[in-house]
Amino acid sequence: MVYMKDDLQYAYQLWMDIYKRAKDKLELNVARNHLGQIKFEMDKKFLDQQISLFKQKYKRFPSELAQLKRAGLVKEIPRDFFGDDYIYDPKKGTIIAKRVKRWKKSF
Repeated sequence: MVYMKDDLQYAYQLWMDIYKRAKDKLELNVARNHLGQIKFEMDKKFLDQQISLFKQKYKRFPSELAQLKRAGLVKEIPRDFFGDDYIYDPKKGTIIAKRVKRWKKSF
């Protein structure tokens, strides 16, 4: 329910606790999938804001996420929960994750 209400930080903490205390492989995998989705949503929100600031300043999208770091907009480029780089589309200024499942449904 916390995740459904968009309290991503708290949802991440709760799922991390479940992940750390998992008693079997199924519980571990479910927690891992939720953590992957929630971290992506948190990182996407942050990166979307920084991409927007870059576009306002330079009148174009960055050609790669590393330009956000070089422009001083981020200290580090976040990676997904699994340690992978996000996939960035410089034409649209959007990011996607390599392996994210949509758990959350709109009501």
